[in-house]
Amino acid sequence: MATMTTNYASKATLTWGMTSPSSDTTLLIGRESTAVDNQAVNKYLDVLIGGKFTLHATTAAVGVIEVWAYGSWDEGTTYTSDVTGSDAALTLIAEIKALLKLVTVIPTAAVNSNIHNWGPFSLASVFGGVVPDQWGLWGVHDSGGALAGSVTEYQGIKFDSA
Repeated sequence: MATMTTNYASKATLTWGMTSPSSDTTLLIGRESTAVDNQAVNKYLDVLIGGKFTLHATTAAVGVIEVWAYGSWDEGTTYTSDVTGSDAALTLIAEIKALLKLVTVIPTAAVNSNIHNWGPFSLASVFGGVVPDQWGLWGVHDSGGALAGSVTEYQGIKFDSA
């Protein structure tokens, strides 16, 4: 009888300039990450995502940081919503934002330079059990000023049979 074991890949850093967008009270002016190709090489069954955000050094405010996921179903030709698959600023309208998949909402306090660690979250669970062939994140915040720091990492998961 075969035994299944979990195989965790080395963690990788997501290309995502989340320090670029300023605080936005509408929670629609945000930034998308570069898409990760899950089809060509890795073919992960799941991906754990997480990281940390550091609030502005002098203008931190009570608010939230939202992390949303996007994906592709056609090898990166088309992505969820208006996403392009590149690390870039992206402003959405509420109806289009609703097409993304919410990963987490991180409440922030008015504490300058406060660090918010988040994750791990299962990407497969966000997409109903399957990791898309291409995927990435979009984020937005209203925590006062631009974020002072941002690191997002992911770790692929496969299963081995012995």
